[in-house]
Amino acid sequence: MDISRICLLKNKKMSKFTITLGKGFRIKFNNGFTLSVQWGSGNYCENQNKEWMGKVEFWESSDAEIAVIDETGAFISLGEDTVKGWVTADEVAEVIGIVQSSSTKEEIKEKMSKSKGYDKPWN
Repeated sequence: MDISRICLLKNKKMSKFTITLGKGFRIKFNNGFTLSVQWGSGNYCENQNKEWMGKVEFWESSDAEIAVIDETGAFISLGEDTVKGWVTADEVAEVIGIVQSSSTKEEIKEKMSKSKGYDKPWN
């Protein structure tokens, strides 16, 4: 393998999935942004006040809490907070596309403010 190929592979960002305490996941995209989707005890979702069940086979919810994290690990403001709660599965799917296809924080915020299903812009 030549040196230019090694450098390319070394500098290429790799997307990945991470499970978080068995109550959600993070998905990191090649653009460096990460989307966190959580639906367990203590998260802003229908399970918020349920007792933590620890490791279980299935932990489900009709909604979830989401957060967008930049390349440095800093949470991106989603309006009034750095997380948004009670987000439906269809809205999460839309946000996945927004975060994956954006190049900057500003682009994410702009696309989210124009997305369907939100009662007020995320800015």
